[in-house]
Formats: sequence, structure tokens, C-alpha cells
Amino acid sequence: MWTCPRPSERGLRLAALLIATAGLAACSGVLPPQLTRPAEPAMPERQMATDAQAVRPALPAPVDANGAAPRGPRVPRIPRIPHIPRSSASTPLWDGPDGPHPNPPPWLGQVPDAVPRIEFIRDGAPNKPYVARGESHVPLKADAPLRQVGLASWYGRKFHGRRTAGGEVYDMHAMTAAHPTLPIPSYARVHNPANGRTVVVRINDRGPFRYGRIIDLSYTAAHRLGFAKGKGTARVIVERITPDAIRTGSWRDRGNEPS
Repeated sequence: MWTCPRPSERGLRLAALLIATAGLAACSGVLPPQLTRPAEPAMPERQMATDAQAVRPALPAPVDANGAAPRGPRVPRIPRIPHIPRSSASTPLWDGPDGPHPNPPPWLGQVPDAVPRIEFIRDGAPNKPYVARGESHVPLKADAPLRQVGLASWYGRKFHGRRTAGGEVYDMHAMTAAHPTLPIPSYARVHNPANGRTVVVRINDRGPFRYGRIIDLSYTAAHRLGFAKGKGTARVIVERITPDAIRTGSWRDRGNEPS
């Protein structure tokens, strides 16, 4: 009768050692060499290239042919605005009674005439009908001529630097005038038949409102016409320079001067 051979003592010890080793490895998480986990696959080349492009090195600063950094576009400098003193016409120079200069400056007679030009004429004030000292006045609106003969007066230091009816600052040294009905602004030629002098003025104010007077000239305009001293009035001829005459330039014709 056949019987299984009994293992030797040495074989039993070797088997017990292998079982003990396997148990210890299972508890510690370390597998025998033949049971280790396979290594993870390497990162694909496309993914590696994408990650490398995510962090780009800074580009070097540009330089010119001499190795220096080029300058940016030059910003033009804004010139300083010179200080402009306030005009003397902004504040009245005289609070006393009106009157001529005791010693007129020598340049006063050299002040040039006003130069007519086309200007916008508003429909409202100061070109709407009004009443002054109980008398009604209707300013002209049509491009029509006007000729008057009568007394001219003037106003100067008492009103110098104050506002005119047109909203401008009155300058007694400018060639301007006040008229009851001529449009503001407009232009007129004033002739003094007593001495043959003629001036061109710009209408920018209302007045005079005294019986028999047809125009109130600036001090300089009256000085040039030769009646700033003495009575302060003179018989004159006033002719409007119409917008049509300004457009055509016919107002410059010496033959059109009042006589």
C-alpha cells in the first residue's frame, strides 16, 4: 500500500518562513518584487509642449543700432500763455461829471474808422421796440438806407467801462456810437459839414434821448469830427451803411460820402 511521504523538517521550516514573509509584506503595503505595481506612463509629448508654452520667457528690450534703448514719440510742449492784463475798459475810470480831456493824447486823432463787416443782428433786445422818456422807438430790421440831419452829441468818461445796450463794454477811445433805431450792431457814416470831416462808426448802444439829437458819438469820434470841446454838439449828417453796401464794398466809394 502506497503512502504520502512525510515532509522533511527542513522543508517545513522553509514553508513557514515564506508564509510569514508574505504576511508581513501584506501588512506593510510592500509587495514582493514579482507583485509590485506597474510604473505610470510618461506624459505625452503634446502635453509637455503645451505646458512649456504656458510660461514664456520675457522678450529682451529693443535697442537701436548704437545699443541704446529707442525713445518714444516726442510729446510737443504746450507754450505758456502770456499774462494779459485786464483791459482798462473793464472798470469805470471816471465817476465825476462827463467832459473832454483837458489835454487830449496826441494819438487820439489817429484812431482809425470802424471797418464795416456783416454781423449777426438779433431779433430780441436790444433790437425790439422800447420806450425811453415817454417816447416809443422801433429799431430798424430791414436792409434799408437811412439818412438824417441833426445834432450830434458825445459821451465819454462818465460811461467809460460800463455796459452798452448791446452788452459790450463801452470804450470812449473806440469809434462807436449810440443811435435810437439803427440795428445793433450796424455801421454809419457821420459827416460834419462845418469842417468837412467824416468818420465811420459802429452802432452798439442806444441814445441819445434828448430832443433834437440824432446820434451820440464816442469821445474819440467826436474829437475827430472837431466838436469834442466847446458846446459838445454839432450839426451832422448821418447815413447808414447797409449790409448790401458792405457785401458789395460800395461803402468805400468816396462819392457816397454825405454832403
